[in-house]
Amino acid sequence: MKYLLYILIAHSVWPLLFGPPPPHGPPQSSGIIPLRAEAARSLMALWSECMLERPGVYPPCSYEACYEGIQVVGHEMSDVVVLGYRHGHGDEMVISHILMCKLEEESRQVFAHGIVENPDNIHLNKSIIPMMQDLRANALRSNYTVEIAPLMDWAYGVYHFALVREL
Repeated sequence: MKYLLYILIAHSVWPLLFGPPPPHGPPQSSGIIPLRAEAARSLMALWSECMLERPGVYPPCSYEACYEGIQVVGHEMSDVVVLGYRHGHGDEMVISHILMCKLEEESRQVFAHGIVENPDNIHLNKSIIPMMQDLRANALRSNYTVEIAPLMDWAYGVYHFALVREL
């Protein structure tokens, strides 16, 4: 009876945090996916705890970006669109980055305001490049352009610098 209760609770909480359960079968494709604000905040909180458990391993801007991301996504009046970048790792899909954007419908632009990186992202050290290429491709299909200038003010401009050099 106790296990049945745990299963019922798990099935009711999962959709609140992560949307519907993933389908059975092979992993889905890599790319940009929308994230619910609550799920993104939970994921960033988990990542920040991981960084705090390993002092001296991550640069301060990584933790600060994670903390600021939690604040930005958690703000009640926020009009931020939260996206995740997922890719295959073995036989599972992982989220390597969370991207916070704002849509400007009048100018048809997507402004990338912040990027938070999974601290265990060691396999795709330049995965922000394909993530932004994917975002640009999706934006172009909807007649939008992507603007990365706001990233100059995020994480000491590290992501902006990398994107300007690579894109």
